[in-house]
Amino acid sequence: MVDPERGNYRPRRALIEPDSNTDKWAVEEFHGSNGASAEPYGQRAIAEPEPDTNGQWTTAEPETIAVSPDDTGSDWATSRRSIFADLEDDVAPPLYRDEGPSPTAAEATASTIDDDDTDPGFKDTGTGRQTWVRSALAGVVQRPRTRDADATSILPRTLSGSRNTHSWQDSIDDFSDLDEDRSRIDRRLTVGLIIAGVGAVVALGVWLIVAAVRADETVTPNPDPTGAPTAPASGEPVMLLDDNSMIKAADAKRIARDRVWKVALNQTGTDEESARPACLGGDPIEGSPAAAQTILRLLSTGKQPPGLLHQAQAFTSPEEAALAYAVAAKTLGGCNQVGAYVRSGWSVTGLGDAAVGVVVAVKTGTTTDNHSVVLNRTGKVLNVADAVQRGDPAEIGNVAGALAVATGVQCRNAGGACPDDVSVKAAPPPLSGDELGFLAAGDLPPAGNVASLWVGDAPDVPQEEFVGSQCENVPWSKTPANSRTARTYLLEQGADPGFGLDEIILTMKNEKAASDFVGQLRKTVANCPKRKLTATVPKPTSVTGIGASATKITGWTATVSQKVSNGSLKYRVGAVAAGSKVIYTFLSPKDKLDLTDNQWKGITVRAGQRATQVK
Repeated sequence: MVDPERGNYRPRRALIEPDSNTDKWAVEEFHGSNGASAEPYGQRAIAEPEPDTNGQWTTAEPETIAVSPDDTGSDWATSRRSIFADLEDDVAPPLYRDEGPSPTAAEATASTIDDDDTDPGFKDTGTGRQTWVRSALAGVVQRPRTRDADATSILPRTLSGSRNTHSWQDSIDDFSDLDEDRSRIDRRLTVGLIIAGVGAVVALGVWLIVAAVRADETVTPNPDPTGAPTAPASGEPVMLLDDNSMIKAADAKRIARDRVWKVALNQTGTDEESARPACLGGDPIEGSPAAAQTILRLLSTGKQPPGLLHQAQAFTSPEEAALAYAVAAKTLGGCNQVGAYVRSGWSVTGLGDAAVGVVVAVKTGTTTDNHSVVLNRTGKVLNVADAVQRGDPAEIGNVAGALAVATGVQCRNAGGACPDDVSVKAAPPPLSGDELGFLAAGDLPPAGNVASLWVGDAPDVPQEEFVGSQCENVPWSKTPANSRTARTYLLEQGADPGFGLDEIILTMKNEKAASDFVGQLRKTVANCPKRKLTATVPKPTSVTGIGASATKITGWTATVSQKVSNGSLKYRVGAVAAGSKVIYTFLSPKDKLDLTDNQWKGITVRAGQRATQVK
């Protein structure tokens, strides 16, 4: 029975004081002037040519390691062996042959080696250093013997009993030729010195080349296989972005071809006065890694929209960029911004490693601007392109096309996927909200002229006393279903405690049961005037949509009026089936706190989309 006193009527639960939510995705409190934004880009106005902006833009301005090769050297072990005979003039020494074991080549070497001599021989000592080895006879200096006519020549020792002139090891022990002719010694000595000199020059040249190569390898790091710039040895962050990485004026014409576009602002880094994309403004997003580089570009066609804000951020790794993308997508899908709500969601494919789009309506006073926002990632780079227009929003496909040009430049150095056959289609907004599966705060439009966020209580079972518009004729707490949950949403600031929105989710045994329940409920509400003379119900309006995993959403919305002694009460009702789930929504307007018919249709479908995003 309807309470005849309008001010005392409460068709739903009493005022709920929301409990604090400790979940990291809980709705954050917005800090701003009266909770409203006066600019088309979040909390900041467009710097010239947009009005009402006096922001100061700061620009950030963007080591060589000299490595000398180690000077290595080694002392050459020297040994000198003299061969002589102590002979008596009156006694002829006997002729003999040494029958003992043959000496080694090292023992038989008779040479004098100076530190300044070098031979082109090359030997690897196995210690990582390269050793230059002298040839067997290079640099050999012999003290000539005084030839005695009466002396008997000593026969040479051989390993096989005869001389082998082809073995350089044996030639070390054969010095008989030295006694035969002084000129022969001089010639061999001269040739040895020449060879040693040439070897020294060659060795010095090789050493200089090796040293230069090693020094160059030390200073220049190996390039990244993807072609991305490599961080300098000092640890400074890699600069992946520049002006060429941003959307250009020619590319912005895809959004509004009949306008002349120009770059109104380029900014390196951000500050408190920086323009922000819709739903992504305010304090740094919790859980998102800090970007190593940020560039903002603002493109404009004049003092009024359309306009385009492009924000590009580079991270130190693709993993960090992927985390930043996930956090930004969830924040964008929830749109926790006063005066803003997500009108529609879009899937975007072929635009880098990941991409998503949303259309966000931002109300400022009596003016509403529509922001078509595309978020994407390619490798280490994260992009947000926000195109703002009055009236109809810019097509998401056109914004994605403009961003694809810049992404095609970025992907070369970012190590990510390049654009290929970019396409968009309607889809739920990114998964978001403090209670997944239920409506997010950003799904609910602002009511009337109240600048306030929506807040929801903790999900619970439907209350027995909840009767909705009194036309449903459904005992929600006892309706046969596998599960029943309910939640109430109220305005956080300056609202009548009797104004709010209720959502009830029933999980049925299968899709047919859910569809049948929604169909029967529609008939019950439409026939309400036949049962209650106080009720007025226009024909319900059918609504459809696409949920997660291409789940089909079908249902209806209706406006119910109930007469009271001093007027009438208005209620908005909606119900959809999404898979095996039934999602019922109810709104009790109060005075000027109300939503439009189109907004209510959008909320009814969105409730079904959110329900399909969780199992």
